[in-house]
Amino acid sequence: MDSGPQDQEHHQQPSALIVRRLLQLAWRYRWWCCVLLVLQIAILILNLSGLHLVGMGVDYIDHEWRLLRGESGLNLLSRPLGWLPTESWRPIKVLGAVSLAILALNF
Repeated sequence: MDSGPQDQEHHQQPSALIVRRLLQLAWRYRWWCCVLLVLQIAILILNLSGLHLVGMGVDYIDHEWRLLRGESGLNLLSRPLGWLPTESWRPIKVLGAVSLAILALNF
């Protein structure tokens, strides 16, 4: 059976009504909506922190590569929480610490 245009218009609801029903559902479950919002913000912060640490590792590799070629290294003073590796740390140890921090953020 072919549904005519009247049936299609009858089944379509205006956007305002749909948004109103969604807001009513959100208000009914407002506690869980707030919990979900906080969890989503926490996930966003952890992902951005991990991305920042990856960038820090790449910058450190570039810095060491420039030093090996005899060029001037990059300024590495923009570290999270002011962390700077000591001069006694070898580059592999610094990269290992950054990698462990990235893994710790993902678990």
